[in-house]
Amino acid sequence: MKARPFYDKIAKTYDARFQSKIALIENELATANLPTRNVLDLGCGTGLYLEYCQPEGYIGVDLSVGMLAVARAKFADATFIQSDMSAIPLPDNSVDAAVSLFGSFSYCLAPHRCVNEIYRVLRPEGRVFVMACGQRYINRPSHIAPHLNFWTYTARQLKHLFAPIGHVKVRGFNMTLDRLGWLPERLFRRYAWCEYQTLANALPDACRSLIVEVTKCRKDC
Repeated sequence: MKARPFYDKIAKTYDARFQSKIALIENELATANLPTRNVLDLGCGTGLYLEYCQPEGYIGVDLSVGMLAVARAKFADATFIQSDMSAIPLPDNSVDAAVSLFGSFSYCLAPHRCVNEIYRVLRPEGRVFVMACGQRYINRPSHIAPHLNFWTYTARQLKHLFAPIGHVKVRGFNMTLDRLGWLPERLFRRYAWCEYQTLANALPDACRSLIVEVTKCRKDC
């Protein structure tokens, strides 16, 4: 099954699949410092970004009609567009930030084209925040679509891939959280934040996911 029909099929139950203690703390970590001005949300799904952020300008893009229907029901005032992230239907230099959460980028089978599109629509000094699947993600217990075609990455591969946009920083996300869900919630949250700010930064390839952060260079960079 291809990605679009799969996500269309599970769209109505998608949010319910990610209500565990681990999933909720991951949401909290991933959205803690996102850009909030004129944001393009690639692979927006059911609108997770909008559950945690209140941006000044927002466009969500997703391939799945079903996921977008859920997003529109939850956020009636937001703008959502059905499209592939490797062919963004926006003008050049039209957004201040491009965000892609929780591995949506890994399901784009034309990643170089997607990066070129991000560069095209992003204004100079615009921010990029993309979460991609690391090589350890394939064995994650909560991975709901291992049968779909998708890419996993190393930190080095992502730095090379996003280098045309600007200076790339890559850090890790979730090194050991899946094994520590038994901890009391307060202790688990403290550990999760500590790991996110220290070990995951130092050892990105030991993590389930990787976070790419780039600021688009001016033309004279």
